[in-house]
Amino acid sequence: MPHTVSNNVVVKLLCLTLHGLAAVMAKLPGPTNVRINSVNMGLLLEWTAPENQTENITYRAEYRPIIQGYKVVCLNTTAHSCDFTPQLTALGVYRFQVRAERDGYSSPWVNTEEFVMDEHTNIGPPNVTLVATGTKIDVNIQDPVFRISKFRDIYNWANFSITYWKVGQEEKVCWPFYIWD
Repeated sequence: MPHTVSNNVVVKLLCLTLHGLAAVMAKLPGPTNVRINSVNMGLLLEWTAPENQTENITYRAEYRPIIQGYKVVCLNTTAHSCDFTPQLTALGVYRFQVRAERDGYSSPWVNTEEFVMDEHTNIGPPNVTLVATGTKIDVNIQDPVFRISKFRDIYNWANFSITYWKVGQEEKVCWPFYIWD
């Protein structure tokens, strides 16, 4: 009998310990305001620290191409963002996830919606310079610079609309003319 009582005590302590561990793990909330910031074919996953949880927190951020498993990109980072740009392809379809970690405990994963690189990235404005010489204005337009130059193959053409008018005569706007790259 003493052996059975001892086993029961060990089992009860183990159950209480596991229950306590689960309760502690559940107390670490996940990052909030998780968002994808993709400009000129670069991609940052950004987030805000869990509410009221700022000390000793690190983050783990991963991505998954649609037909593969998750791959870690940022591990034990204290930053509130992770740059995924070097891992991505221009025509890729991805999902991202991030979680908070502290003292061996982890929050639940916070996942993004599906992201299609060539459809969802924002292409920034061109660089425009104007040089006036007498009555002539030279307009120089340069395409935005992509974070990874090989992505330029996806957007290998651009067109620009230029509208102009004299100061104070905005109602006499000249029809735009178009420039194709």
